Amino acid sequence: FFGGMRVSGAQVLTTETGADLPWPVYDDTANTGRRLAESGAVPQTDLTVGVRVMKAYMYTSDRILITYQLLQDSPLMAESLIADALGERIGRITNTEFTTYAGGDGPEGLIRRTTAAFTAAATGAVTSDELQRLVYGVPVAYRNERMRIMMHDNSYRDVLQLKDGQGRYLFMPDPRTSPSDVRIWGVPVVVNNDMPTMATGNIAFVAGDFFHFKIRDVRGFTLLRLNELYAANLQVGFLGFSRHDAGLIDAGQGPLRHIVMA
Repeated sequence: FFGGMRVSGAQVLTTETGADLPWPVYDDTANTGRRLAESGAVPQTDLTVGVRVMKAYMYTSDRILITYQLLQDSPLMAESLIADALGERIGRITNTEFTTYAGGDGPEGLIRRTTAAFTAAATGAVTSDELQRLVYGVPVAYRNERMRIMMHDNSYRDVLQLKDGQGRYLFMPDPRTSPSDVRIWGVPVVVNNDMPTMATGNIAFVAGDFFHFKIRDVRGFTLLRLNELYAANLQVGFLGFSRHDAGLIDAGQGPLRHIVMA
């Protein structure tokens, strides 16, 4: 509920250490196999491979202080609540950076590497034709069962209000599923409130196969309990941390396409 990157279909990689993780990048779409005559020699067509190095950037929840009274009165509930709250803090910042951060000293945000499909005609609105054009602007190899459309919740609301000439909604939920399960031209929607809204120059919609966006986790979330540091005030300190990186692995074919608002 705090972000859409981890539910988008992005590939999540968990490693035991934070050592640099080289990830191969290649574009072999210009090459094909061939029919070979009997006893014919097999030609050599090399594969050109690059490397995208996944790092392990440190994130923290910040430190909080809890009184001994609260811990004594409800120890199980207090520690569970603390772990959830601090984990959610890291979930929020990582989702924001996985979506929009410029990279360099942190993850490379989704919208920094996706390929422009076209610019919308309007600043604060999108048409059903433009959404269809976005969907079919994704190369056919990436228009598969993993395909998704990502947008801000406000943009999703506006898309759901699109109507035809008789005032009927264009996009409706399937009565056999959840009311929130509305597909846009047959493609599931991922709501991500770190996506830009519809405003001048913003990338408001991204569509494609999100499996090519990689999220790297080092082990898991760690909660530290600081018993002695604040003992003079009868308090216990807590802080959480975890290590991550993310980025789109794309050698040039554009598995994810976006609309730029006018």
